[in-house]
Amino acid sequence: MKHPEHEFIIANLDREIVGKDGILEVKTSRVASDWGDPTTTEIPANYLAQVQHYMAVTGAEFADVAVLISGSDFRIYHIPRHEELIAAMIEAEVKFWIENVLAGVQPDPISATDMKTLWPVDNGETLVTTNGTTKTVAKLKDVKQQIKDLKADEKDLTIEIQKVMANNSILEDGDGHTLATWKERKSCRFNTTRLKAEAMDIYEKFLVESSGRTFLLK
Repeated sequence: MKHPEHEFIIANLDREIVGKDGILEVKTSRVASDWGDPTTTEIPANYLAQVQHYMAVTGAEFADVAVLISGSDFRIYHIPRHEELIAAMIEAEVKFWIENVLAGVQPDPISATDMKTLWPVDNGETLVTTNGTTKTVAKLKDVKQQIKDLKADEKDLTIEIQKVMANNSILEDGDGHTLATWKERKSCRFNTTRLKAEAMDIYEKFLVESSGRTFLLK
């Protein structure tokens, strides 16, 4: 489907919802960490952007995002149309189309995937940096230490809450609002260690060699 004003802005829907002004997007996920309670609109940012983009193209008023997490946890999230976000996205997409696609100008890399695509292998040489990059490295080290400290705080706070919950499934405040859940979820995982121990020939048969660059701060 094409946007009514900008033909280069397209959408490829999973489904339209019959009889309602809405669309359906279907996902699977290995983990639940980026997904909030189904009563909220807390879904991964890239999926939120995707369905808002689709609503911009179709004019739909809402999107239902159905996700199966870890093969057993099925959820549906109701995402209403967000006009301000849609306007910002369309503006950015039009700008990108004109300034980069039509002009033939490669945009600056902004993600780890971009970096791997542009520079998949190293040349073995040493680059002497400028003072600006030295400061960036120092800042990154500081940020990593902050993340490490926050991760430790997260672990301690999680344990503190779980000790209070004990074997209870749901934690609520005095007004009946759900604060946290701690429920059993079963999943099946492939035991590569056992396969290597009991059938090394089969394990080696399906090995696929890969390569990549590892970034380390010194």
